[in-house]
Amino acid sequence: MNWRKKTCFLLVLVGLLFCLGIDLAFSQGAVFAASPVQVFVNGQHISFPDVEPIIVQGRTLVPIRFLMETPAFGAAVFWEPATKQITLTRDTTTVVLWPDKRDIFVNGRGFVLDVAPTIRQGRTLVPLRFLSEAFGAGVAWEEVTRRALITMPPRERVVLGYYYGGSYEEFLSQYNNLTDVAFRWYEADEKGNLIYDYPPAHHLALDFARENKIRTQASVALFDPEKLHILLNNREARAALISGLVNLVREEGHHAINLDFEQIRAEDRNVFNTFLAEIASGLKQVQAKLTVAVPAKDREVSWRAAYDYAEIGKYADQVVLMAYDYNYRTGPPGPVAPYDWVERVIAYARQFLPPEKIILGLGLYGYDWPEGKSASSLTFSRAEALAAQHRLVPVWDPVSRLPHFTYVDEAGVRHDVWYENRASLKAKLDLARDQGLAGVSLWRLGMGFPEFWADLAAFK
Repeated sequence: MNWRKKTCFLLVLVGLLFCLGIDLAFSQGAVFAASPVQVFVNGQHISFPDVEPIIVQGRTLVPIRFLMETPAFGAAVFWEPATKQITLTRDTTTVVLWPDKRDIFVNGRGFVLDVAPTIRQGRTLVPLRFLSEAFGAGVAWEEVTRRALITMPPRERVVLGYYYGGSYEEFLSQYNNLTDVAFRWYEADEKGNLIYDYPPAHHLALDFARENKIRTQASVALFDPEKLHILLNNREARAALISGLVNLVREEGHHAINLDFEQIRAEDRNVFNTFLAEIASGLKQVQAKLTVAVPAKDREVSWRAAYDYAEIGKYADQVVLMAYDYNYRTGPPGPVAPYDWVERVIAYARQFLPPEKIILGLGLYGYDWPEGKSASSLTFSRAEALAAQHRLVPVWDPVSRLPHFTYVDEAGVRHDVWYENRASLKAKLDLARDQGLAGVSLWRLGMGFPEFWADLAAFK
């Protein structure tokens, strides 16, 4: 083969290889372009099991529920079938949108999206960047790896104050240290009636909370086991109570219903869970949440068997662990909320509930047990005054992490006093923070003291 033929052959070969290379490059590019979009929230990869994210006109759309219900977002998703309206709520932010419409509202303010949400295989996909930023998140896009990196700031810790009795003055002075207030003005009966027990000028506290953007909860109580048994086992009575609660939210604008049903019998466990499912469904009509207060336990015990933490967590947006009354008024003297017990209570609850749903209940009180008699409750200020009156220095118990002392009254009767002080409450605040809990609740407003409020401000 002469040099001309060799040159032609080489040129043809190079041309073929070049063309093949271009085809391979395009093929590889097509495969690369078709690789799925990956979404990470605070470093955690989000799985979309049935519908993958898509890119439309340069905007990434993702299935809304799988994103919003991640622990970092923790937003509630409400769907209105008749209007196809989707409402998302997280803390103080509310977003309203519709499939196939570019209009979107954030806390009542209207915006127009570049790309409308869409429905694919029964899943609603929404623009990732706009929605994330509406809830305060930062969004970065990696073009090469096709990864969306969302950075969600830490959630505000919940500080829920129960308002009952002489709470008004402390509520006015410490409202800025609260995120929520539960007004303990409502009771239920066995027939499903909602009983209103308003204190004088109650509207002043309610109006003050609204003006200062404190979320309000209606705390509804029933403590009689027989009445609870009748109510929970009667479908019509349950429906009547739920209807009353939904109307209460409509009339007074509460953010949540705070359910405090105590002393439920073990045999009523299943019907209690049924009631929770029904009330959670009913509250969605008015876009309200459900908070359920439960007795604390560090293991399964027969006298608290009605409170199935895992089932309750399916329906409750938040669960208040009433981690107090370990030693109670009619029992023997001892710590009311020992630290080591509270640790075990949290550990047990976390086996069944995600920490971001758990609110640790703090009792801001103690007990004074006269020998042989039931105790009376007392505040930190009253306990310290008693110790000073009898010239006593309270003793710090290192296991329960609580102060206590004994004294003898004018009649010669011995008293045992256990109570909470700044150090004991600070230890529990630190525990709630370290365990990643949603926050704390306070029983009750009106029992606090300045040093505690200072620590609570730092916790919040």
